[in-house]
Order: sequence, then structure tokens, then C-alpha cells
Amino acid sequence: MNALQFPMPEEGLGRNRFSTDSVAWRATKGRRGSSDADSPPLADIRWGLAATKGAVHWWHIDSDGFGTFIDVIAGYKWWIVAKEKDSGPSFGDTAVFSGDYQLEEPNNEIWSVEAVLLEAGSRL
Repeated sequence: MNALQFPMPEEGLGRNRFSTDSVAWRATKGRRGSSDADSPPLADIRWGLAATKGAVHWWHIDSDGFGTFIDVIAGYKWWIVAKEKDSGPSFGDTAVFSGDYQLEEPNNEIWSVEAVLLEAGSRL
């Protein structure tokens, strides 16, 4: 089982120095289309995941293009990152998924992949 969205709007506030969402929010408050009284939509951009042993989900771009951080609370998380080889296609190019692309395979002819094993207490 792999559950992919438990809203956690206050997670990381004040503790994650790499988070730019609050900086961006403050920079846009009071500009046209926003009000100083508006609250940031943190429930839409901060959430938790939970999975049982052996759960898998396939290639995707994390967090709708926002920055991602992972805090492993229990167990392990095997995180794989892919970078296109040479001037190959990117995940943003839908043509990459046509032809002989195998969703459940690493497609080593297109991507250079690296993996990190995270354990409880680690952050990526």
C-alpha cells in the first residue's frame, strides 16, 4: 500500500532553511491579485506520505515542480533520481514516453540514474 497525500500544512515551517515557499509568499503578499489577509495554501503544497514494506510508485516529477524534501520517520526509503543523458529528452517532454519507453524500467539508454537509501532519521 502506498498513500501519497496527507496534508501537513505546518510541517517544516521555521525549521527547513532550504524552503523557499514562505519567502515567495511574503514577496507576493499585497501585490495585485493577493491580499495581506490571504493565508498561504500550505495544505496544497506540503504533505506526508505513508507506505507499507515493498510499496512502489513509478517515475514522476515530484511536487508539481516545487522543491521536495523527505524526512524518513520509520523504515527505509529508496530514492532514485534520473538525469537525461547528453541532450536527451526530459520528463517535461511527453515524447519521451512514446515508442519503446518502459514505465517500470530504468530506460538506461535515456537516463543516468542514481539511488540513495534513506533510513529513519535521515533527510533528503
